[in-house]
Amino acid sequence: MLARVGWSDAEAVDACARRREFWIGDAKREETRKRRIAEAKQQLARGVRALMK
Repeated sequence: MLARVGWSDAEAVDACARRREFWIGDAKREETRKRRIAEAKQQLARGVRALMK
């Protein structure tokens, strides 16, 4: 990471860690969203099959 002018090493490291936590959180949210979509599709398919009987 490029340290911004006037930043101490500690501030640069802290900002880098915060950004990494954000990206990790973002990836987990995306995973959760995809799983929810998959579950909703399965429920929809089950509902359709139940109606077709």
